[in-house]
Amino acid sequence: MLQNKDGKLKIFAIMLALSFIVTFFQIHGGSDNELTISNTIIISNKTDGSFCRDFSPFLKQISLDWIFIDSPELPETLKQKNVIIIGGPDAGYTGKMVRNLLEEKEAQYLREDGNYLVLKRENPWDDSKTAYIIAGSDRSWTKRAAEEGIRSIMEEASDHYKWVRSPIPAKSAREIREYIARFQFIPQTEELTNEDLAFDVHATDHKDVTREEAREDVEYLFYLISQGYSGYEFFKQRGDFDQASQEILERLEDQPLWSPREFSDLIHEHLSFISDGHFCVGFHYYYEHEDFWHNADVELQMIQGDYYFTSDHKTWKIHSVNGESPPRYIFPSLNCEGEPVYIFGMLSKSLPEPLQVTGTKGTEQRTFEIRLDCSDFSSDDLFLEENYDGIPVIAVRSFYDLYHMELEQFLKTALLYKGGEYLILDIRGNGGGMSHWPEEWVKEFSGKSLGYFTNTKLGNRTTIMGGINSIMFFRENLSDPTYLEYAVRYYEKLLSDLDQRRQAPTWTPLEIPRIQSVSNTTTLILLTDKITASAGEVLIGYLRQLDNVIMVGENSAGVCTFWSKLPYRLPNSNLPVALSPSLNFPADLEFIEERGMFPDLWVPSESALEYALKAIKKGNITSTGKQNSIHDLLRKGFTMKEEGNGEEAFRDLTEAHSRLREAEFAYSDIVCNTGGGYLTYSDLEREIVFLCLHFIKAADCALEEKRYEDALSDLALINQYWRRLYSFLPLYSESEKHKEEFSQIEGKCSPGTVEQRIRTCIESMMKEASELTEHGLLEESMEKYMFMKDRLAEADWLNENDMAELEWRMCSLESTLAQREEQNILIFVILLTSLIPASGMLYIRFKKKSSNSNRSFNKKYKNKD
Repeated sequence: MLQNKDGKLKIFAIMLALSFIVTFFQIHGGSDNELTISNTIIISNKTDGSFCRDFSPFLKQISLDWIFIDSPELPETLKQKNVIIIGGPDAGYTGKMVRNLLEEKEAQYLREDGNYLVLKRENPWDDSKTAYIIAGSDRSWTKRAAEEGIRSIMEEASDHYKWVRSPIPAKSAREIREYIARFQFIPQTEELTNEDLAFDVHATDHKDVTREEAREDVEYLFYLISQGYSGYEFFKQRGDFDQASQEILERLEDQPLWSPREFSDLIHEHLSFISDGHFCVGFHYYYEHEDFWHNADVELQMIQGDYYFTSDHKTWKIHSVNGESPPRYIFPSLNCEGEPVYIFGMLSKSLPEPLQVTGTKGTEQRTFEIRLDCSDFSSDDLFLEENYDGIPVIAVRSFYDLYHMELEQFLKTALLYKGGEYLILDIRGNGGGMSHWPEEWVKEFSGKSLGYFTNTKLGNRTTIMGGINSIMFFRENLSDPTYLEYAVRYYEKLLSDLDQRRQAPTWTPLEIPRIQSVSNTTTLILLTDKITASAGEVLIGYLRQLDNVIMVGENSAGVCTFWSKLPYRLPNSNLPVALSPSLNFPADLEFIEERGMFPDLWVPSESALEYALKAIKKGNITSTGKQNSIHDLLRKGFTMKEEGNGEEAFRDLTEAHSRLREAEFAYSDIVCNTGGGYLTYSDLEREIVFLCLHFIKAADCALEEKRYEDALSDLALINQYWRRLYSFLPLYSESEKHKEEFSQIEGKCSPGTVEQRIRTCIESMMKEASELTEHGLLEESMEKYMFMKDRLAEADWLNENDMAELEWRMCSLESTLAQREEQNILIFVILLTSLIPASGMLYIRFKKKSSNSNRSFNKKYKNKD
């Protein structure tokens, strides 16, 4: 009977609670405003909007309609939208709107240096929509607010995946196939023999040639180009190979004998329409890079779409540059303090004439001469792993297999630093090599296999023999000797197929990659320069598909359209010839040879690292705030250890150790640069071993003092790891640093002994919990059981009897607590019903928050501290 009565009381209490919930949703329901890309816009003045997009790759990719307004009134056509307003209370045009939505203290906060905020308000133009205010104390802080704010707003959107466009405007597979098919020629003339196409790799001396010998070499060269050069059809659109050949032959009549240099120069003169960084004949590569020429001394600012600079204490508005519109000669950059600025610049293959800048101030007009310089970067280091005040920097200058050991270490950095807050990857001076190195690094860092270039390769006798020539030429530097034997067999099989007519000359099928947008929480700053080429540019193409990547420096080399190079020799002069057998077009089909890929921030290459570090420190290159890389764990772990926080140190270091073990790091592998030297995987394991010993000693002290919870915490923390690492103790116990510590506990630290101590803790704490229950302290008893359960789970406790008894005790105690709770509900219901008027009606009113409240969106107050 009593049980039935309790059940009815429960039902009554539930119905009463439901009446509260229904009333709440009647008041607050129906006001949902779903954010979508079609009903949400961004508005700003042109100054704030352009600055945000020029200096933030993330904001540049936002696909929402971003409208620059030139009036303090919102156009009627936009009033039915959710509105994201970027700009502070004093911003041009948007300032009036913002002031009407801000409280005075908020406006004053924004006027103080180094502050920014993101607010959600009811939309003053449409009650069913929302207004967001994103602002900072200056343009840099407004940009930072916009990056954080829009990311947060996107989380509320049902179609947030549409809010950011692909970083690469990739062409369709059909467009790519049709475009490349125009250049896939099949040679129709009979090919030379294997013997004619091979050469002696040890005969490197160039020779003078007679007129007749030179003629034979010219015919041989143009045979190679027409039969084995992937760019043959492409460059026929720019020049005439037949005409070039004829003109060279005619010029040979000028003299009876030609030196190697003269002969090489003559060929270059008539094939100058080729722009290919891999193409080489004699002493000439057929490539001239368009360098970034700049003037970093004159800093510009943009106001409402116009650029201004200061000279002779006067501010001048730029009217034109070289008689043209200014934007062509103006680039977003960083100055020596890491501040975002605009600078003058241009791309040119040679030193350009000074810029003629026409400036106006009121009715006054003046022409300024701006000289431009070119930056050069050089480094003797092949691979570097450094740390600048907590900012990791990885530098790699080549991807050639010749540097196999260094590149293996480079690959490991992807695992060490992914998930961290920042990473600077410096590939300045990296002239390329084998593309599998950047492919594997990005795969490890992002967890994705990415592609960027569509590749196809011409396969015929000429290119196959070029492949054999290449293997023979580079065999002494091959990192894997077995590769030589495999490669030769592979090429011989291809030749056999041609000889037996099992295979005709053809191009390999197109490998069209799927361009992806890959989640990445690490702000990765990629440093590039005019030497960054080939496989280095493959890395750029891959990283452009990751979130939070910003490219700083100068435009890359632009040496990747005609992929790789095969060696040949002219038979008489012995001049080297290098031809590419492959076409390699980026996803957007842009021809980037000699121009390269453009950075987000154009910074002189020699200063790119310094300026990027300063920009990070000043908050001008922002992060998502996530710090969960192995490098972060190691850094935090050793910091905690130095500060005496052993528990946090142990958790961080063991998490790092586990990840390294899963990645199969070797004991000699370097895992961290501590500033005082390099730390290997073995060093890390030794630190963890002696942290375990530290906790075992601490637990012994706690047991002696009957502090069982402390003892169990210490032992549970290390139990799992100690089972694995105890057998390695003899390897580390002889070190001078830990010998004394080990001697104090030797013989008392085996895993079995540790688990005996854990059992002592269990028995003692079970007894303590029972005593608490007997005294009616049920909550305190349950807390003790819960503590034991959590610690034993952490310890991976394997004794089923102990766990079963603990579960039984907790269930019994939960039942007792539930009965007491039901009694409390009964008392509450009796008191509540006694307050209801005779009419039986209970009116519950909820006062709506003021229109200036921030319901579901937290106000973000931030400052530079």
